Amino acid sequence: MARSKSKALFVAFLIILVLDGCSHKLQRPDHGPLMKIAMMPVGNPREFEVANDNFFARFWGPASLVMFTENKRKSTVFAEKMRSEQMAMGEKLTKALLEELSRQGYEVELIERAQAKADDPDDIDYTRIHADGAVLHVWIQDIGMDSSVWRTDYLPRLTVAVNLIYPMDEEFLYEEWLYYGSEAKEGKNWSVPGKPRYRFASFEEMLNNPDQIVENFDDGIRATAQHVGREFRRAVK
Repeated sequence: MARSKSKALFVAFLIILVLDGCSHKLQRPDHGPLMKIAMMPVGNPREFEVANDNFFARFWGPASLVMFTENKRKSTVFAEKMRSEQMAMGEKLTKALLEELSRQGYEVELIERAQAKADDPDDIDYTRIHADGAVLHVWIQDIGMDSSVWRTDYLPRLTVAVNLIYPMDEEFLYEEWLYYGSEAKEGKNWSVPGKPRYRFASFEEMLNNPDQIVENFDDGIRATAQHVGREFRRAVK
């Protein structure tokens, strides 16, 4: 009888241990305030695109259609001229983020980029990353110049994805797409408005000012990095 009672107590003890272990697995660890950030280098965008969306240039008569076709050709040539800027964007944004987040008081460490899928360099399995603190993964989705549908002017476009995550428990602290320039809207947390002087009145004016466009995107990179710093202070507890 005593042996049966002891056996029952032992089984009950094992059940308690298992249940206690399961409950701990279900609880997310308390990381405390965000202090340390392990940041992967930002990769370069895949292409520089000039979007000619003006309605009249496309459809208002044969002459405009010829002009639209010629503009597309010029856009391809112009994008090639901007290739050096395109290939410098990742390094520039990496540096700007490191400087801004350090200025905000975070302890930031640059780590190697994690292995990603072959067809998408930013499709990363975060659970494979071992880092002391949260991991910051930023990539440039696209970059270029946009014309609006009903106007002939051109504005810069820079779209940046920002993921801040504790990789081992897959907890996102911040996950957002940020839009600088043509797609920005005042008052939105995802919006990074550009300066008015970076509006080009015509296609030809844009083509003739590549140095100003480089300055334009340098300003966009700084503005985006500053926006990330403010967003972390606002959204990350």
